Amino acid sequence: MGLCPGLSWDAVAVRPARGRIPAASCPQCKDFFAKSLFVVGELAGNDYNAPLFAGKDLREAYNLIPHVVQGISDGVEQLIAEGAKDLIVPGVMPSGCFPVYLSMYVDPKEGYGPRSGCLKRFNTFSWVHNAMLKRALEKLRAKHPGVRIVYGDYFTPVIQFLLQPEKFDLPAREIPYLENKSEGAVKAYLYNIKAIKRPRSFSARQGPNITAVDVGFHKQPPRACCGAPGKGPYNFNLTAKCGEPGATPCADPKTHWSWDGIHLTEAAYGHIAKVSDLLIKVHYGF
Repeated sequence: MGLCPGLSWDAVAVRPARGRIPAASCPQCKDFFAKSLFVVGELAGNDYNAPLFAGKDLREAYNLIPHVVQGISDGVEQLIAEGAKDLIVPGVMPSGCFPVYLSMYVDPKEGYGPRSGCLKRFNTFSWVHNAMLKRALEKLRAKHPGVRIVYGDYFTPVIQFLLQPEKFDLPAREIPYLENKSEGAVKAYLYNIKAIKRPRSFSARQGPNITAVDVGFHKQPPRACCGAPGKGPYNFNLTAKCGEPGATPCADPKTHWSWDGIHLTEAAYGHIAKVSDLLIKVHYGF
């Protein structure tokens, strides 16, 4: 999803949903918002995809980052003003790992991750956006201490899908009830339950530690489940994208993290929710 040009956050935040939500001006709406969990995005992907898909230089996309991050921050502020108390704000995924970019851009050998096969310069771009977004969220937390604002790490799990694909095939976990709700107790739970491995460390460019689960995606280069052969082994072709003549889906989408070379599969989104522990972080307020 993208923000530009001129998204009206007022319209997004206060528009009644087919009569189920009261008008924003009345107290009931603020109460409703205060009991709701808002997932603000993932935003920004299309803002960057538009110039890059059109062949623009990556530097032009870099110039957009401050404006896009400010737009996301403004949206969060508007939701808080309307009464929101619990928000997850996701970052962007590593664009250099997606078949669409790998098919469109060909770099020298040293421009690819030796283990992931991703385009380094595009992943660095995604990392910079996420770093700026996290700084913006820190400022919002300081400004609104009574609001839980959680950064949603979509970047690191996608890297893990490529580096350790066999670790992603467990059913979703339920949020536990813990008598001791301190941050230390919850983190101890996350690090020690049997279904989760110890966190694997990543370099600063790859993002923070995550927890990983066992068994699943096929070990292969970044490859779309639904698509058609094109440049490289990515099963992505701009002239035969998923849903168009010539494109076919794979037999089992659960074995792939990329659905159509641009979006994730349902299984991949489920694993992101698990390994990032987003709901637990919101539930316990950190």
